[in-house]
Amino acid sequence: MNALSRSSSTGSSYATVPKRVGPVDMSSKSHPDQRPLRILHITFHSTRGGATRSMLRLHRGLQAVGEDSRLLVREGETGPDCDRFDPEFPESARLNEQLFGYFLQHRGIEANRSGLSNTVFTLPYPGYDLSGHPAVAATDIINLHWPSYVLSAVTLKRLLELGKPVFWTIHDQWAYTGGCHYASGCVRYEQSCSDCPQLEGEFPRLAAAILRERKRQLAGHTLHLVGPSRWIVDGARRSSLLRGQPIHHIPYGIETDVFHPEDAARARASFGLPPDAFVLLFGADHLTEKRKGWHHLHAALELVVAKLGDRLPIHLAFFGNPPDELADLPVPLHELGYIRDDQKLRMAYNAADLFLLPSLEDNQPNTVMEAMACGTPVAGFEVGALPEMIVDSESGYLAPTGDAKALGKAIIRCATTPKAQPGIRAAARKTIETHYPLKTQAERYLELYREAMASTRPATLTVSRTRIACPISGDAGGMLDDRDALRPLGQVLKKETGDTPPFEPGWSFGIGKEKRRVRHYLKSWLDSLPPGRRNYLVDDHGIYAHDTLSLRSGFRNPEGPYPDMNLPWPLIWSELPEAEFVVISPTTGRAMLRAEIQSPSAKLVVTVHACSKQLHETMVPANLSNPELTRTTIEVALPVTNRACSVIFRFRSPIGEVPQGNLGVAFFKLQVLQR
Repeated sequence: MNALSRSSSTGSSYATVPKRVGPVDMSSKSHPDQRPLRILHITFHSTRGGATRSMLRLHRGLQAVGEDSRLLVREGETGPDCDRFDPEFPESARLNEQLFGYFLQHRGIEANRSGLSNTVFTLPYPGYDLSGHPAVAATDIINLHWPSYVLSAVTLKRLLELGKPVFWTIHDQWAYTGGCHYASGCVRYEQSCSDCPQLEGEFPRLAAAILRERKRQLAGHTLHLVGPSRWIVDGARRSSLLRGQPIHHIPYGIETDVFHPEDAARARASFGLPPDAFVLLFGADHLTEKRKGWHHLHAALELVVAKLGDRLPIHLAFFGNPPDELADLPVPLHELGYIRDDQKLRMAYNAADLFLLPSLEDNQPNTVMEAMACGTPVAGFEVGALPEMIVDSESGYLAPTGDAKALGKAIIRCATTPKAQPGIRAAARKTIETHYPLKTQAERYLELYREAMASTRPATLTVSRTRIACPISGDAGGMLDDRDALRPLGQVLKKETGDTPPFEPGWSFGIGKEKRRVRHYLKSWLDSLPPGRRNYLVDDHGIYAHDTLSLRSGFRNPEGPYPDMNLPWPLIWSELPEAEFVVISPTTGRAMLRAEIQSPSAKLVVTVHACSKQLHETMVPANLSNPELTRTTIEVALPVTNRACSVIFRFRSPIGEVPQGNLGVAFFKLQVLQR
């Protein structure tokens, strides 16, 4: 993953994993007559990115008003309230990510980007099934933040099927598009994301296939969306994916006791900035992103220098990752480095006369809130939440989006009206104090959380494994039948293996040596999956799903398969008096469970239980003296509710319970047939 794909927000991108008590001073409990809500925030990284920074502020705000808020992340630091989930099967995860991360994401999408945008464009695969994670099981509310590289359409659906309210704070447009995080003015997400202008070759149709799959998996479920800007909320409401879902507007909050006005002279001295200069401040993680508007800022600065000349020394201070483009600036540059400390960041804002945000697309930038909280006015284009936060020439300065000349004039207006600046700085601070404190944000989220809980009927069944989900294993459902999704994978593999035709529904692996190479790679990947996920057959014609089972407890590692003994599936042993697995069905209703078992050492009574009921009982003879004894076949009709059903096999001897450890039952086949 390249550096550009790590973040989609402007600003200081690193944060600290929070301790139990946040740094803010608030009342201890907003609802003293109610127990604290258990809230779990799920995101990709615990410290990187603007979305993470915003999430941590909400997390601290909820804790400060007495709620039990925790984090679950895939990467980054952990802490008392932050857990990192690890895929249960690392070899499977590694191969999965190699196929769908390396091949499709890096060799496919990133190698076939058009010139329209270079902002991150991510696949929703691979995804991890967190529906059975202990942190998910223990929570009342699930709040998603930046779930790229964490959740797929299928694994999001599994969270929704738990019956717990699921919220998604929309930090960028990926929540409702076919893969882009910012649409670069495109509105095709309002219909189908067809012919995506950010991709080339076979890939423009991939966005439409992804959006179709997301729609299919979300159908019939309620997902609560919260956007910090009216711009992002309006886009979500117009989108074909989220249209009809509950969508709310709650701005981000900020620690007004951490970011506040300081003595400007002292702040400038701490960075070695000239005391008599007009200091502009600019910060960005990835300045080479086109949407960050660097070239527009450069043009605006040239206008400022041309107009003001030698009348006023103009200096630019920059924090973040400095690119080579900063070398040809028309004004002196002061690099402040990568600032990870909020106190130092506060001093940087206070050292500036004006903060610049030339972004062409953005949501509610953290840097704008931070600057205004420090009493530093902001000049920027009319994007995202800026028109909601800034009144032009009263609490900051606005310019039409993309108009570098107007942005330059706004800078000149600020620089040439020193008497107006104290009032503008005070208005900027007042705006944040009035509308953007953490407590305000936390209490508005709590109101939504409690409303959702009151109208949600929780389910009783959860799946207890963190599994990896990927289209090729059958977890993407319709993606396997979507030629727009399969063709790009074929295009990438063709480059890797030679003469391999594009995938089609019912596709084959090619011919000759190339066919064997691709088939060997995919079969190795599939064979690395755990026993309960081996729902496939691989032969010369393709991959076929043949069941939908997930082993849960009471099973040990498989043996086999043994083709010479007519055993095309692995032989799975149960060592305990009880074995449990979960049946996942594409529809609710009834399904037929078929099992073939043997008891090598003792005669056993086998009972099958599902949905708290005993559905079947049979006698399984011992075959120690007769190894050729036919296996016992059990067929049971299962009621599948919520598209999932927990099934328990219990074993006992005819004269009493079998002691734990003395039981060995071989499952030769464990299969689900849909009715």
